[in-house]
Amino acid sequence: MSLLDRKLLREIGALRGQVITIALLVAAGVAVFVGSVLTYDSLSSAVERFYATARFPQVFVTLKRAPLSIVP
Repeated sequence: MSLLDRKLLREIGALRGQVITIALLVAAGVAVFVGSVLTYDSLSSAVERFYATARFPQVFVTLKRAPLSIVP
């Protein structure tokens, strides 16, 4: 083990509280990101399932006049 490695370990040991705080902050950020991505995926799949079961059309159109053959 080189002298610089031992110095680094000594300094990390002295700043143990700050290192733990930074690690917890990074872990919390990753957890929030993963949670938001999973929530988005869940909501989008729920919307797709609801539209499929409620037989919603893919496109909504507003017409003032249309032939009776296309009304159904």
